[in-house]
Amino acid sequence: MRERVLASTGHRCGHSRRLFTLLAALLLGGLLCLLAGCSDDPGVVTYETPPPPISSPWLFDVWGSGPSDVWAVGRPGVLLHWDGNAWALREDLDTAEALTAVWGSGPSDVFVVGHKGLAWRYNGSVWSGLGTGTSENLYDVGKGPGGATYICGARGVVKRLENLTWIETPDTAMLYNSDGTTSVDTLLRSQWDIASLTCVTDYGISGSGGVVLMADTRPTRWLLGPIGTPDWINAGQGSATIADNFLATDTGKLFRLQLIFDRFSWLEVSSPASEAVEAMWSDGLDSWFVTRTGKIIRRANDGSTLATVHLGILPLSGIWGSSASDIWACGYDGTMLHWDGAAWSPISVPLPESGKLLSGPEADEYGRPLR
Repeated sequence: MRERVLASTGHRCGHSRRLFTLLAALLLGGLLCLLAGCSDDPGVVTYETPPPPISSPWLFDVWGSGPSDVWAVGRPGVLLHWDGNAWALREDLDTAEALTAVWGSGPSDVFVVGHKGLAWRYNGSVWSGLGTGTSENLYDVGKGPGGATYICGARGVVKRLENLTWIETPDTAMLYNSDGTTSVDTLLRSQWDIASLTCVTDYGISGSGGVVLMADTRPTRWLLGPIGTPDWINAGQGSATIADNFLATDTGKLFRLQLIFDRFSWLEVSSPASEAVEAMWSDGLDSWFVTRTGKIIRRANDGSTLATVHLGILPLSGIWGSSASDIWACGYDGTMLHWDGAAWSPISVPLPESGKLLSGPEADEYGRPLR
Protein backbone atom coordinates (compact mmCIF):
# COMPACT_ATOMS: atom_id res chain seq x y z
CA MET A 1 0.00 0.00 0.00
CA ARG A 2 2.87 2.42 0.81
CA GLU A 3 4.29 2.16 -2.64
CA ARG A 4 0.88 2.73 -4.17
CA VAL A 5 0.36 5.89 -2.06
CA LEU A 6 3.72 7.24 -2.97
CA ALA A 7 3.11 6.49 -6.58
CA SER A 8 -0.22 8.28 -6.48
CA THR A 9 0.92 11.34 -4.50
CA GLY A 10 4.54 11.86 -5.25
CA HIS A 11 4.30 11.40 -9.10
CA ARG A 12 1.07 13.16 -10.07
CA CYS A 13 2.49 14.43 -13.34
CA GLY A 14 3.56 10.91 -14.22
CA HIS A 15 0.06 9.64 -13.36
CA SER A 16 -1.48 12.29 -15.62
CA ARG A 17 0.71 11.22 -18.51
CA ARG A 18 -0.21 7.56 -17.91
CA LEU A 19 -3.90 8.50 -17.69
CA PHE A 20 -3.64 10.42 -20.96
CA THR A 21 -1.86 7.46 -22.54
CA LEU A 22 -4.56 5.10 -21.24
CA LEU A 23 -7.36 7.31 -22.56
CA ALA A 24 -5.64 7.57 -25.92
CA ALA A 25 -5.23 3.82 -26.07
CA LEU A 26 -8.91 3.32 -25.23
CA LEU A 27 -9.98 5.78 -27.91
CA LEU A 28 -7.71 4.13 -30.46
CA GLY A 29 -9.00 0.72 -29.46
CA GLY A 30 -12.57 1.91 -29.81
CA LEU A 31 -11.83 3.28 -33.25
CA LEU A 32 -10.25 0.01 -34.31
CA CYS A 33 -13.21 -1.84 -32.85
CA LEU A 34 -15.59 0.22 -34.93
CA LEU A 35 -13.53 -0.37 -38.05
CA ALA A 36 -12.96 -4.09 -37.55
CA GLY A 37 -15.93 -5.08 -35.44
CA CYS A 38 -15.76 -6.59 -31.93
CA SER A 39 -17.39 -9.59 -30.37
CA ASP A 40 -18.63 -9.99 -26.81
CA ASP A 41 -15.61 -12.15 -26.13
CA PRO A 42 -12.66 -9.82 -25.37
CA GLY A 43 -10.25 -12.47 -26.61
CA VAL A 44 -11.79 -12.65 -30.09
CA VAL A 45 -11.55 -10.01 -32.80
CA THR A 46 -14.20 -10.28 -35.52
CA TYR A 47 -14.30 -8.61 -38.91
CA GLU A 48 -17.11 -7.54 -41.16
CA THR A 49 -18.16 -10.22 -43.63
CA PRO A 50 -16.86 -9.17 -47.06
CA PRO A 51 -19.46 -8.94 -49.81
CA PRO A 52 -19.72 -11.98 -52.09
CA PRO A 53 -17.59 -11.76 -55.23
CA ILE A 54 -19.18 -10.44 -58.40
CA SER A 55 -19.65 -13.15 -60.99
CA SER A 56 -17.95 -12.33 -64.26
CA PRO A 57 -19.92 -12.46 -67.50
CA TRP A 58 -19.71 -15.86 -69.15
CA LEU A 59 -20.60 -16.74 -72.73
CA PHE A 60 -21.79 -20.35 -72.66
CA ASP A 61 -22.80 -21.12 -76.23
CA VAL A 62 -22.69 -19.88 -79.81
CA TRP A 63 -24.64 -20.95 -82.90
CA GLY A 64 -25.53 -19.47 -86.25
CA SER A 65 -27.46 -20.09 -89.44
CA GLY A 66 -24.71 -18.57 -91.58
CA PRO A 67 -21.68 -16.24 -91.57
CA SER A 68 -23.81 -13.12 -91.06
CA ASP A 69 -26.34 -14.53 -88.58
CA VAL A 70 -24.71 -15.79 -85.37
CA TRP A 71 -26.11 -15.84 -81.83
CA ALA A 72 -24.27 -16.19 -78.51
CA VAL A 73 -25.74 -16.56 -75.01
CA GLY A 74 -24.46 -16.42 -71.46
CA ARG A 75 -24.80 -14.83 -68.07
CA PRO A 76 -26.31 -12.66 -66.78
CA GLY A 77 -29.06 -12.93 -69.40
CA VAL A 78 -26.60 -12.18 -72.21
CA LEU A 79 -27.94 -12.44 -75.76
CA LEU A 80 -25.57 -11.34 -78.53
CA HIS A 81 -26.07 -11.22 -82.30
CA TRP A 82 -23.52 -11.00 -85.12
CA ASP A 83 -24.76 -9.51 -88.40
CA GLY A 84 -21.56 -10.05 -90.35
CA ASN A 85 -20.02 -6.75 -89.26
CA ALA A 86 -20.33 -6.40 -85.48
CA TRP A 87 -21.66 -8.02 -82.33
CA ALA A 88 -24.69 -6.34 -80.74
CA LEU A 89 -26.07 -6.84 -77.23
CA ARG A 90 -29.78 -7.64 -77.47
CA GLU A 91 -32.29 -6.86 -74.73
CA ASP A 92 -35.11 -8.93 -76.21
CA LEU A 93 -35.33 -11.57 -73.46
CA ASP A 94 -35.38 -9.22 -70.45
CA THR A 95 -33.85 -11.63 -67.93
CA ALA A 96 -30.80 -11.81 -65.69
CA GLU A 97 -30.86 -15.62 -65.51
CA ALA A 98 -28.09 -17.60 -67.14
CA LEU A 99 -28.78 -18.46 -70.78
CA THR A 100 -26.98 -21.75 -71.33
CA ALA A 101 -27.63 -22.87 -74.92
CA VAL A 102 -28.69 -21.59 -78.32
CA TRP A 103 -29.58 -23.63 -81.41
CA GLY A 104 -31.80 -23.40 -84.45
CA SER A 105 -32.90 -25.12 -87.61
CA GLY A 106 -32.61 -21.88 -89.57
CA PRO A 107 -32.60 -18.07 -89.27
CA SER A 108 -36.33 -17.98 -88.46
CA ASP A 109 -36.38 -20.91 -86.04
CA VAL A 110 -33.90 -20.28 -83.21
CA PHE A 111 -34.17 -21.46 -79.60
CA VAL A 112 -32.53 -20.30 -76.37
CA VAL A 113 -32.78 -22.02 -72.98
CA GLY A 114 -31.54 -21.10 -69.53
CA HIS A 115 -31.88 -21.53 -65.82
CA LYS A 116 -35.18 -21.88 -63.96
CA GLY A 117 -36.78 -23.64 -66.93
CA LEU A 118 -36.70 -20.61 -69.22
CA ALA A 119 -36.95 -21.04 -72.99
CA TRP A 120 -37.56 -18.75 -75.98
CA ARG A 121 -38.02 -19.07 -79.74
CA TYR A 122 -37.06 -16.56 -82.43
CA ASN A 123 -39.21 -16.54 -85.58
CA GLY A 124 -36.93 -14.28 -87.58
CA SER A 125 -38.54 -11.10 -86.23
CA VAL A 126 -39.27 -11.40 -82.51
CA TRP A 127 -38.38 -13.58 -79.53
CA SER A 128 -41.27 -15.26 -77.68
CA GLY A 129 -41.23 -17.17 -74.42
CA LEU A 130 -42.12 -20.87 -74.50
CA GLY A 131 -43.38 -22.30 -71.21
CA THR A 132 -41.53 -25.52 -70.40
CA GLY A 133 -43.52 -26.77 -67.41
CA THR A 134 -40.39 -27.02 -65.27
CA SER A 135 -38.37 -24.72 -63.03
CA GLU A 136 -35.23 -26.85 -63.27
CA ASN A 137 -32.14 -25.40 -64.91
CA LEU A 138 -31.99 -26.21 -68.63
CA TYR A 139 -28.60 -26.95 -70.19
CA ASP A 140 -29.15 -27.70 -73.87
CA VAL A 141 -31.52 -27.47 -76.81
CA GLY A 142 -31.11 -29.09 -80.20
CA LYS A 143 -32.10 -31.67 -82.75
CA GLY A 144 -32.45 -35.01 -81.03
CA PRO A 145 -33.59 -38.55 -81.85
CA GLY A 146 -36.00 -38.74 -84.77
CA GLY A 147 -35.15 -35.20 -85.87
CA ALA A 148 -37.34 -33.60 -83.19
CA THR A 149 -36.29 -30.58 -81.12
CA TYR A 150 -35.47 -31.40 -77.48
CA ILE A 151 -34.51 -29.56 -74.32
CA CYS A 152 -32.75 -31.15 -71.35
CA GLY A 153 -31.56 -30.15 -67.91
CA ALA A 154 -31.17 -30.82 -64.22
CA ARG A 155 -32.72 -33.85 -62.52
CA GLY A 156 -33.20 -35.69 -65.78
CA VAL A 157 -35.51 -33.16 -67.44
CA VAL A 158 -35.98 -33.91 -71.14
CA LYS A 159 -38.87 -32.61 -73.26
CA ARG A 160 -39.77 -32.66 -76.95
CA LEU A 161 -41.29 -29.83 -78.96
CA GLU A 162 -44.63 -30.45 -80.68
CA ASN A 163 -46.61 -27.58 -82.19
CA LEU A 164 -44.56 -25.07 -80.18
CA THR A 165 -45.38 -26.89 -76.94
CA TRP A 166 -42.84 -28.76 -74.82
CA ILE A 167 -44.26 -32.18 -73.97
CA GLU A 168 -43.08 -34.84 -71.56
CA THR A 169 -41.03 -37.77 -72.83
CA PRO A 170 -40.93 -41.31 -71.42
CA ASP A 171 -39.90 -41.54 -67.79
CA THR A 172 -38.31 -44.97 -68.11
CA ALA A 173 -34.92 -45.79 -69.60
CA MET A 174 -34.08 -49.47 -70.14
CA LEU A 175 -30.68 -51.13 -70.47
CA TYR A 176 -30.79 -54.42 -72.38
CA ASN A 177 -28.41 -57.33 -72.61
CA SER A 178 -26.06 -57.77 -75.57
CA ASP A 179 -28.68 -59.34 -77.84
CA GLY A 180 -31.38 -56.84 -76.85
CA THR A 181 -33.83 -59.45 -75.57
CA THR A 182 -33.72 -58.93 -71.80
CA SER A 183 -33.62 -55.76 -69.73
CA VAL A 184 -30.86 -55.69 -67.14
CA ASP A 185 -31.37 -52.24 -65.62
CA THR A 186 -34.03 -49.54 -65.39
CA LEU A 187 -33.69 -45.83 -64.65
CA LEU A 188 -36.62 -43.59 -63.73
CA ARG A 189 -36.16 -39.89 -64.40
CA SER A 190 -39.00 -39.01 -62.01
CA GLN A 191 -37.03 -40.55 -59.16
CA TRP A 192 -33.88 -38.62 -60.09
CA ASP A 193 -32.01 -41.74 -61.15
CA ILE A 194 -30.40 -39.38 -63.66
CA ALA A 195 -28.84 -36.39 -61.91
CA SER A 196 -28.70 -34.20 -64.98
CA LEU A 197 -28.89 -34.22 -68.78
CA THR A 198 -26.64 -31.73 -70.52
CA CYS A 199 -26.29 -32.55 -74.22
CA VAL A 200 -28.72 -33.07 -77.13
CA THR A 201 -27.46 -34.76 -80.31
CA ASP A 202 -29.05 -36.55 -83.27
CA TYR A 203 -28.87 -40.03 -81.75
CA GLY A 204 -29.05 -39.38 -78.01
CA ILE A 205 -29.52 -37.12 -75.02
CA SER A 206 -26.69 -37.49 -72.55
CA GLY A 207 -25.43 -36.24 -69.22
CA SER A 208 -24.18 -37.27 -65.80
CA GLY A 209 -22.93 -40.76 -65.01
CA GLY A 210 -22.21 -41.52 -68.67
CA VAL A 211 -25.95 -41.83 -69.39
CA VAL A 212 -27.16 -41.64 -73.00
CA LEU A 213 -30.90 -41.80 -73.74
CA MET A 214 -31.52 -43.16 -77.23
CA ALA A 215 -34.69 -43.93 -79.19
CA ASP A 216 -36.22 -47.30 -78.36
CA THR A 217 -38.43 -49.37 -80.65
CA ARG A 218 -40.96 -49.11 -77.83
CA PRO A 219 -42.26 -45.51 -77.81
CA THR A 220 -43.09 -45.63 -74.09
CA ARG A 221 -39.46 -45.86 -72.97
CA TRP A 222 -35.93 -44.76 -73.72
CA LEU A 223 -33.12 -47.08 -74.71
CA LEU A 224 -30.27 -46.60 -72.25
CA GLY A 225 -27.00 -46.55 -74.16
CA PRO A 226 -24.23 -45.87 -71.61
CA ILE A 227 -20.71 -45.08 -72.74
CA GLY A 228 -19.17 -47.39 -70.13
CA THR A 229 -17.75 -44.72 -67.81
CA PRO A 230 -19.26 -42.66 -64.98
CA ASP A 231 -17.88 -39.47 -66.52
CA TRP A 232 -20.07 -36.44 -67.08
CA ILE A 233 -20.82 -36.04 -70.81
CA ASN A 234 -20.29 -32.35 -71.49
CA ALA A 235 -20.29 -32.15 -75.28
CA GLY A 236 -21.64 -33.88 -78.34
CA GLN A 237 -21.49 -33.72 -82.10
CA GLY A 238 -24.45 -34.93 -84.12
CA SER A 239 -24.66 -36.00 -87.74
CA ALA A 240 -26.87 -37.99 -90.08
CA THR A 241 -23.78 -40.15 -90.67
CA ILE A 242 -23.58 -42.61 -87.80
CA ALA A 243 -19.78 -42.65 -87.59
CA ASP A 244 -19.66 -38.84 -87.34
CA ASN A 245 -21.54 -38.77 -84.01
CA PHE A 246 -19.28 -38.15 -81.02
CA LEU A 247 -19.59 -37.57 -77.28
CA ALA A 248 -16.91 -36.04 -75.04
CA THR A 249 -16.60 -36.06 -71.26
CA ASP A 250 -15.33 -34.01 -68.35
CA THR A 251 -12.17 -36.12 -68.21
CA GLY A 252 -11.40 -35.65 -71.91
CA LYS A 253 -12.59 -39.05 -73.13
CA LEU A 254 -14.08 -39.26 -76.63
CA PHE A 255 -16.66 -41.77 -77.89
CA ARG A 256 -17.95 -42.48 -81.41
CA LEU A 257 -21.29 -44.01 -82.29
CA GLN A 258 -21.24 -47.36 -84.08
CA LEU A 259 -23.89 -49.71 -85.42
CA ILE A 260 -23.18 -53.43 -85.22
CA PHE A 261 -25.83 -56.03 -86.12
CA ASP A 262 -28.64 -53.48 -85.79
CA ARG A 263 -27.48 -52.37 -82.34
CA PHE A 264 -25.99 -49.00 -81.46
CA SER A 265 -23.10 -48.64 -79.06
CA TRP A 266 -20.48 -46.05 -78.15
CA LEU A 267 -16.84 -46.88 -78.87
CA GLU A 268 -14.05 -45.02 -77.08
CA VAL A 269 -11.55 -43.56 -79.56
CA SER A 270 -8.35 -41.56 -79.28
CA SER A 271 -9.11 -38.30 -77.54
CA PRO A 272 -7.75 -34.86 -78.39
CA ALA A 273 -7.68 -33.74 -74.76
CA SER A 274 -6.73 -34.85 -71.27
CA GLU A 275 -9.01 -32.29 -69.61
CA ALA A 276 -12.73 -31.53 -69.74
CA VAL A 277 -14.10 -30.97 -73.24
CA GLU A 278 -16.86 -28.37 -72.99
CA ALA A 279 -18.08 -28.20 -76.60
CA MET A 280 -17.32 -29.49 -80.09
CA TRP A 281 -18.22 -28.73 -83.69
CA SER A 282 -17.37 -30.35 -87.01
CA ASP A 283 -16.79 -28.81 -90.44
CA GLY A 284 -17.35 -32.22 -92.03
CA LEU A 285 -13.69 -33.27 -92.21
CA ASP A 286 -12.34 -32.09 -88.85
CA SER A 287 -13.79 -31.71 -85.38
CA TRP A 288 -12.96 -28.70 -83.24
CA PHE A 289 -12.93 -28.97 -79.45
CA VAL A 290 -12.85 -26.32 -76.71
CA THR A 291 -11.72 -27.21 -73.20
CA ARG A 292 -12.14 -26.00 -69.66
CA THR A 293 -8.50 -24.88 -69.63
CA GLY A 294 -8.91 -22.62 -72.66
CA LYS A 295 -7.54 -24.86 -75.41
CA ILE A 296 -8.93 -25.20 -78.92
CA ILE A 297 -8.02 -28.52 -80.52
CA ARG A 298 -8.51 -29.65 -84.10
CA ARG A 299 -8.88 -33.37 -84.84
CA ALA A 300 -9.54 -35.13 -88.14
CA ASN A 301 -12.75 -37.14 -87.85
CA ASP A 302 -10.86 -40.27 -88.87
CA GLY A 303 -8.31 -39.63 -86.12
CA SER A 304 -5.39 -39.26 -88.55
CA THR A 305 -4.31 -35.76 -87.45
CA LEU A 306 -4.47 -33.80 -84.22
CA ALA A 307 -3.30 -30.32 -83.30
CA THR A 308 -3.79 -27.77 -80.55
CA VAL A 309 -4.46 -24.59 -82.50
CA HIS A 310 -5.04 -22.21 -79.59
CA LEU A 311 -3.72 -22.06 -76.01
CA GLY A 312 -5.76 -19.79 -73.80
CA ILE A 313 -6.04 -19.10 -70.10
CA LEU A 314 -9.76 -18.68 -69.45
CA PRO A 315 -12.28 -21.57 -69.77
CA LEU A 316 -14.02 -21.92 -73.12
CA SER A 317 -17.61 -23.19 -73.31
CA GLY A 318 -18.96 -23.00 -76.87
CA ILE A 319 -17.86 -23.35 -80.49
CA TRP A 320 -19.61 -23.14 -83.87
CA GLY A 321 -18.68 -22.29 -87.42
CA SER A 322 -20.22 -21.67 -90.82
CA SER A 323 -17.17 -23.19 -92.54
CA ALA A 324 -13.62 -24.32 -91.86
CA SER A 325 -12.50 -20.70 -92.25
CA ASP A 326 -15.20 -19.02 -90.18
CA ILE A 327 -15.43 -20.39 -86.62
CA TRP A 328 -16.45 -18.74 -83.36
CA ALA A 329 -15.50 -19.85 -79.83
CA CYS A 330 -16.70 -18.27 -76.58
CA GLY A 331 -16.18 -18.60 -72.86
CA TYR A 332 -15.53 -17.10 -69.46
CA ASP A 333 -15.24 -13.35 -68.81
CA GLY A 334 -16.97 -12.56 -72.10
CA THR A 335 -14.29 -14.24 -74.21
CA MET A 336 -15.05 -14.37 -77.94
CA LEU A 337 -12.55 -15.74 -80.46
CA HIS A 338 -12.72 -15.99 -84.27
CA TRP A 339 -10.90 -18.29 -86.69
CA ASP A 340 -10.45 -16.96 -90.23
CA GLY A 341 -8.76 -20.06 -91.62
CA ALA A 342 -5.28 -18.97 -90.56
CA ALA A 343 -5.36 -17.76 -86.95
CA TRP A 344 -7.56 -17.26 -83.89
CA SER A 345 -8.18 -13.64 -82.93
CA PRO A 346 -9.93 -12.14 -79.87
CA ILE A 347 -13.06 -10.18 -80.73
CA SER A 348 -14.52 -7.53 -78.45
CA VAL A 349 -18.21 -7.98 -77.66
CA PRO A 350 -20.62 -5.69 -75.77
CA LEU A 351 -21.52 -6.98 -72.30
CA PRO A 352 -23.91 -5.90 -69.54
CA GLU A 353 -22.83 -3.08 -67.23
CA SER A 354 -20.96 -4.29 -64.16
CA GLY A 355 -23.86 -3.17 -61.97
CA LYS A 356 -26.07 -5.76 -63.62
CA LEU A 357 -23.76 -8.66 -62.80
CA LEU A 358 -25.00 -10.94 -60.05
CA SER A 359 -23.04 -12.06 -57.01
CA GLY A 360 -22.86 -15.66 -55.89
CA PRO A 361 -21.25 -19.02 -56.61
CA GLU A 362 -19.79 -19.96 -59.97
CA ALA A 363 -21.52 -23.37 -60.23
CA ASP A 364 -24.66 -25.18 -59.12
CA GLU A 365 -24.88 -28.47 -57.23
CA TYR A 366 -24.13 -30.38 -60.44
CA GLY A 367 -21.09 -28.32 -61.32
CA ARG A 368 -22.79 -26.55 -64.20
CA PRO A 369 -21.97 -22.81 -64.47
CA LEU A 370 -24.30 -20.38 -62.73
CA ARG A 371 -25.32 -16.86 -63.84
